[in-house]
Amino acid sequence: MNGAEEPGVIEAAGAAHRTGAPSQPSNSLAPAARAGRERASGFQRARSVLNSALPLVERLLPLLDGNFASAALNLVAPRANPPAAQIDLGPIQRSLTEVQARQQKLSAQIAAQSLPLDQLRNQLVPELLKQVDELKSSSELTARNQEKMQSALDKIHRKFNRLAVAAVLLLAAILLANLAWLIAMRPAIH
Repeated sequence: MNGAEEPGVIEAAGAAHRTGAPSQPSNSLAPAARAGRERASGFQRARSVLNSALPLVERLLPLLDGNFASAALNLVAPRANPPAAQIDLGPIQRSLTEVQARQQKLSAQIAAQSLPLDQLRNQLVPELLKQVDELKSSSELTARNQEKMQSALDKIHRKFNRLAVAAVLLLAAILLANLAWLIAMRPAIH
């Protein structure tokens, strides 16, 4: 900060306080304000004290003219704030109305889509339950048929075993008969 900028800043701040306008920092001081309070120089601290004292000095200036009543009135009376700026809420209200209309439209679409889904579910659930019951009865029937087939196979197996035993016994009897015949015929053959 050079010396030429500092007095202009103080004068601008004093003029702003005298006119009642809020003081705004100049562009040259913005980096210093961002630097932080811990690195504030003596001049910056003095300037901040002066800025805080200027409103009081501004109220006491009529004393220099000898106008004691005006100075006392300035100290006692609250400072008039400028009237608040009127904000046009029309665009926000229109946007809010549009959003509400869209939300109602979406709610109606969801309700319209959920009705066919409910109808479809009401149609499909009984049909699916019927198919599940048919599948269950079909599987039970298949299980009973398999049990019958297994018992029939067991009967056939037992009969085949009996037949095989009878065949082996018959073969053994034939073999013994042949052996007996061979033994009986052996002296006649030699």
